[in-house]
Amino acid sequence: MIRVNIVSLKGGVGKSLVAFKLASKLSLTKKVVLVDRSLSKSISSFLGIKDEFGKGNYWKDINGLRVVRFDYPADETQIIGEYKKSMMYDVMIVENPPLLSDNFFELDLTSWIKASNSYTYYSIILLTPPDELIDYTLKVMLPINDFLKEIIEKNFTMAITNIQLFRPIGIVINEVKTEYQVNYEKVRRYFREPMIIKIPFKRALLEEPFIDELKEIDPLAEYIRMLI
Repeated sequence: MIRVNIVSLKGGVGKSLVAFKLASKLSLTKKVVLVDRSLSKSISSFLGIKDEFGKGNYWKDINGLRVVRFDYPADETQIIGEYKKSMMYDVMIVENPPLLSDNFFELDLTSWIKASNSYTYYSIILLTPPDELIDYTLKVMLPINDFLKEIIEKNFTMAITNIQLFRPIGIVINEVKTEYQVNYEKVRRYFREPMIIKIPFKRALLEEPFIDELKEIDPLAEYIRMLI
């Protein structure tokens, strides 16, 4: 099992779109669970999942993909139990709230570690133009590894030295209009290893984001298959 976190600094950048499309593509060949931790619950609403986490039908299976709605506050034991049930899957894609608005980041992270014994925070970073916003977002995300280290050392009484916990595997720049040129060199100044994916601006994705095809993320799906 590998968990991949879809993260951003703010809302409205396309996390729901990328999370759903990526999970759907992976589910064609792998067993995939998609966790909807977002504040908007866009994916859950689209699929008609109305019951809150742990109450009634808070999950739905669709074409080989299981989607689970997470609501907070929730009991840690319940969260750990849900994550343990997910160990039967090959991949977990998690749509997270914007990092600055995620009041339950620590609870979710520690619950996942207790369930999986996995400390690596694989992630896909969502960005949108202009350059100033991309630059600011990546700059703010640089200390995340230290932030993860502090949480783990506090909750698990263990010392972490020289370990890269925060592992971005992809940077997705969404809603790129024709006249905008992505400054790949500038992005690489912050994170050199992740593949950089550009998604052109498509009005159809704004109107029906979960229906239209999104071939641009195929390389990300293939890379995650290789990690499993």
